[in-house]
Parts: sequence; structure tokens; C-alpha cells
Amino acid sequence: LNESGYRKFTGERYELIADAGKIGPDYIPGHGHADMLSFELHIDGEPFIVDTGTSTYEIGERRDIERSTSAHNTVTINGKNQSDVWAGFRVGKRAKIDIIEDLEKELTAEHNGYSVKHKRTFRCDFQCIKIKDFLSEKANGTARLHFHPSVKFEIKEECIYSGNVKIKIENVNGVFVEKFEYAPEFNKKIPSNCVIIDFKTDLNIVFEL
Repeated sequence: LNESGYRKFTGERYELIADAGKIGPDYIPGHGHADMLSFELHIDGEPFIVDTGTSTYEIGERRDIERSTSAHNTVTINGKNQSDVWAGFRVGKRAKIDIIEDLEKELTAEHNGYSVKHKRTFRCDFQCIKIKDFLSEKANGTARLHFHPSVKFEIKEECIYSGNVKIKIENVNGVFVEKFEYAPEFNKKIPSNCVIIDFKTDLNIVFEL
């Protein structure tokens, strides 16, 4: 799916889909979300890290939330969206994304949706996933990991443990858990948990499988 910007990486136990594409086709971006450099992750054939999903097309707060950057597994700065999404299917100012490196096991791209550029690298080995975020100037960023409702986890000393999965978080200012509603389909929302990671300038997230 070269032109789409989507990339799939597979390892011994996982499948990861990364989004390094535009918000949508230039001629009809209305179904797009402000989700550049987000990802979803399946482990052992089951959903593990998920986006919030889409439960409605009705104009309103819920539609705005589901299209927002904070509803996806990427980085926000000052709680803002990468691109200007509004009124259900409207898009104003759009972030531009550039793919810097595109290899069999590694993807690096950056976008200009904020006052500073956000660059993210996915390095996907057989039993390990490394995600590195870098902001082009000194700034405070927030990364999110939305866990599927079936996933149970605990946080100890800047590590997240879930069964036989360990997630190390490096260069972090603070980590906490926030509730969100996962929408697997229209008109269906299931309570789940999102890990919020505050950092300054650069961040490393390592999945050990």
C-alpha cells in the first residue's frame, strides 16, 4: 500500500499497522482523522493497542473526539490536533507528512502539524518494537497508548506489564491512566484504558514480546 502511507510490520507474535499517510485524498478528506504517525498493534492474533474507532457520523462532541489526534496512538502538543478537523466531515488546515526512511523493518516520517515538527521512527524486529518520537525544538509532548478493553495491565517504575508483554518507556516526565470509550462499530462504545505519557523533546517506547 505504498501510496496510502500505511505500512504493516510483522514479528513472531505481533502485527503492527503504522500510518504515515496524508489525512486523506486531497479532493475528499472529510472521512480523514488527525492521526498521522499513529499505529495499531495485534499480539498473538488479538487486538492490543487500538484507535478509539468510529461510533457515529453525527456532528457533535463525540464525532469531534473520534477524529481528534488525542483519540489515536500518536503525539499531541498542548492538546491540539495535527490538522483542523471540524463539523463532522470538514478539514481546514492540513498537516503535511514526509517519509524519511522506508525499509523492510523500519519506518521514519515527520509532519508539520504543530509549531514544531514531530518525527517518529518505528523499528520492528522479530520480538521487539521500538518507537522513537522526536520534536524538532524543545517542547512538551504527550503520547497515548489506547489499550483494547480485553487487555489488563499495570504500571511499575515507567514500565507497563501485560501478561508476557513488557513496555519500557524512556525519557518520560510523567505517566498516568485515563479512561476512554472504544468504538468497535457504529453506535457501540466500550469502556477501556489509555496510558498518557508526557515527555519533553524525545521519547522512546519499547515493546518486548
